Amino acid sequence: MVTKDIVKPKYIRDTGNTILTDGTKIMNRWREYYGELLNEGYLVTHHTNEHIVKGPISFITETEVRMAMARMANRKATGPDEIRNNKYKKNWATRELLS
Repeated sequence: MVTKDIVKPKYIRDTGNTILTDGTKIMNRWREYYGELLNEGYLVTHHTNEHIVKGPISFITETEVRMAMARMANRKATGPDEIRNNKYKKNWATRELLS
């Protein structure tokens, strides 16, 4: 059995100002309304200068990790584990934990 939250008769006007009372027509009108509302004059064109990677993505290298760690500020926990990154910097042997 399918139930509705609102049991009162509903109505809405269409674009021609005609009253709609059928549930399917009301839903279609709302769909049409929101389609117009959300797509109105805000066309986004994406311009990027980034290189698009096609195919498999290469693995992160140790050099990339070292460069990223060098840019991180000391005594800052960068993740949910709340381990400060200076701990990683001081003991590079923990790199197995990062992978």
